[in-house]
Amino acid sequence: MASIGTNRDDVFIANMIKCRPPDNRDPAPAELAACTKYLDRQIELVNPKLIVTLGRFAFGRYFPGEGITKARGRLREKDGRKIFPVLHPAAVLRRDELRPTMIEDFKAISEILDGGIEDTGGETGVNAPTASEAAVPTAQMSFVDPSGPAAVSTEQADTSTVNVEEAPRPEQLTLF
Repeated sequence: MASIGTNRDDVFIANMIKCRPPDNRDPAPAELAACTKYLDRQIELVNPKLIVTLGRFAFGRYFPGEGITKARGRLREKDGRKIFPVLHPAAVLRRDELRPTMIEDFKAISEILDGGIEDTGGETGVNAPTASEAAVPTAQMSFVDPSGPAAVSTEQADTSTVNVEEAPRPEQLTLF
């Protein structure tokens, strides 16, 4: 976040599921479904101008059946929300060759926040412009992370799990 000129105080992070699956396995469809109404409510209350999905599960919530590798870095729109998919940071930690891709995507997020990208390519994302080709004026971004609260440090977990209705509204960036 610091690389794009923002800090944790400017960010709201929510998770696809509200608890970590045993043995850090991928969340099961029933677990995702059980938590959907909570995530929907968080998104409704925060009302982000941009949602950045972290990885395939978060991306799949909006575009089921599509692959994150091909979709990443392309600003999309779904149900009236701007969606910007990126690779999950854990994937980048495991595969160093993905680091330049993550850096490129986060630079694009900065461009989006600065109002430099506006064409989203519509609902399907087919032929959607890459982040460097498009731009949406926005002052707030959201990340969706499927890994649950345990993926956030203890210090951050307290901030991340605050009741949204009571939490201060971020000025720049909201992460889901």
